[in-house]
Order: sequence, then C-alpha cells, then structure tokens
Amino acid sequence: MPHLTRFDELNKEEKIQFFQKCQDLLLVNQPNSPWVLREGSRKNYFIDLFIRYKGIAYQTKEVVILFNKLRYEDKNDIIENHATRMFEPPAQNPNTYSIDFITAKLTPEILLEADDYFKDPGMEWVCFLRGQKLSVFNVEAFKRGMRQRFNID
Repeated sequence: MPHLTRFDELNKEEKIQFFQKCQDLLLVNQPNSPWVLREGSRKNYFIDLFIRYKGIAYQTKEVVILFNKLRYEDKNDIIENHATRMFEPPAQNPNTYSIDFITAKLTPEILLEADDYFKDPGMEWVCFLRGQKLSVFNVEAFKRGMRQRFNID
C-alpha cells in the first residue's frame, strides 16, 4: 500500500529514513546514478531537499517519488520558472505534476498502483529533469505513452 505525505510534514527521523530508503533503492535499481551518495558527490542537493522541499513524498516497497502539484500559465512558464519554484508547497489549484525525484524499477504493476495518485482534475502537464534537461509533456499524452511502453491497456 502506497504511503503519501507532505515531505515538509515529516520529522527529522522520518526524513532520514526516507533518504536512506532512496539510497537503498538507488543502489538496487540505478547503482550508477549520480544521486547515489559517494565520496565527492552532490550532497548539497539532498541537504536542500531536507531543508526546503515542501512537495509530496510517495513511497512503496519498490518505489520512491518526490513530486509536487503546481500551477503554471503554460508550457513556457514551466520551462522558464521550474527551477525557481521547485521548493514551493503544492498549489491550491494545480495544473502540473512536477516529478522532482524518482527511483524504481518500473513495471506495469508499479505504474498501475501509482496511477491512482496522479488523477487530479485539471492537470495538464507533467515535467521532470532528464539528464539535467527539463522535459515537459501533456499529462494525458505522457500517461498514454507510459501505458503503451509497458503494454497496459
């Protein structure tokens, strides 16, 4: 059963447990990820998350996602302002899912389970960083593409 909570409502011990789970899953699913903490790695990113992130934490045994629900004017607004809005709390009337961190070995079962948490009315866009480049997609087209990729009808 997925556990969903506002990240900024976690206490320090819960954030440490969450962080450790992220590292454990990264080592299993993406051992070469730049987000695996090693000597000389980007610790400031994780410190920023611990201190400033106000989005939503989704976690199961196999997946961890940090995401937010924000409101943007249009696709250009997302592209121009994503970096400066990453640490805002969820918007009252959102139209964009911002996937800020994910680690999982995606399967059809994981996608179907997570889908229930990504069905908010009025959502138009999904955005995420892929190799330091922001990708922005229409949310329904993105979902269709993921369903096709994993042969989910």
